[in-house]
Amino acid sequence: MDEGARWSRRLPASRWLFDSGLALVATGVSTAMFISIPIARGQPRGTLVLGYALVLLHTLPLAARRRFPLAVLATSVASGLAFAALGLPPEILGPAILVAVYSVAAYGDRWVALAGLAVAEAGLAAVQLTPGKIGVQTLVVNMGVVAATWLLGQFAHNYRAYAARLEERTAELERAR
Repeated sequence: MDEGARWSRRLPASRWLFDSGLALVATGVSTAMFISIPIARGQPRGTLVLGYALVLLHTLPLAARRRFPLAVLATSVASGLAFAALGLPPEILGPAILVAVYSVAAYGDRWVALAGLAVAEAGLAAVQLTPGKIGVQTLVVNMGVVAATWLLGQFAHNYRAYAARLEERTAELERAR
């Protein structure tokens, strides 16, 4: 493997710091929302502890979102379903799942991105089978928001690919000149 290919597989420190900060902010926001809801105050202690653990499992993997986008999305969907299965409101985890959906579209291959969208939408539909289910209108809106977020990630992916091709072409023209 040449040096250029090896470098492309590692992320610069600034991106790791950004993603780690993003994961911490998502954790803080989701935890604050979980603390503030009235349903959390009436739950048994074990359910609350498990709920906090699921919030951490849902948000902290965002630090690896560029390197392992599909694994981060799958972890977020699974922990979100477990959260809803406890009867806790899944809306608390909404912002973090949007970041994971964007990441799978922006940093994954085409088929990985499509699989990620299917996993996220199926996860949203599966929430309806749990005690934490949401209304049908809310479900439809949430599915639209997830699809729009995925589309934004695809636009970002395509833009980066286009910019890389332009840069390569410019370097080629410079060498030819």
